[in-house]
Amino acid sequence: MPMTVARLHQILGDLIAAGHGQRPVCINKTTFRPPGGQEGSVILDVGSASGPEWVPTRDDSDCNPWRQDSNEAGRRVVVLRGLHE
Repeated sequence: MPMTVARLHQILGDLIAAGHGQRPVCINKTTFRPPGGQEGSVILDVGSASGPEWVPTRDDSDCNPWRQDSNEAGRRVVVLRGLHE
């Protein structure tokens, strides 16, 4: 079922109350599918929002960069997903 404004407001309010109000918001593009296979659709339903989640970063060669302390580089973000997880 598509997400409502009230549900998104509740999720974001909980994230803000937990101190995550400054986190970036990202889209998990692979979870969105156009209805009926209509290629070129630009308005798609959101199914869920969660976070913060660790997302590794990519460099220009599509590799995971590493920090000086030998840990994988990345960031914590809030993720919006479509209806097709």
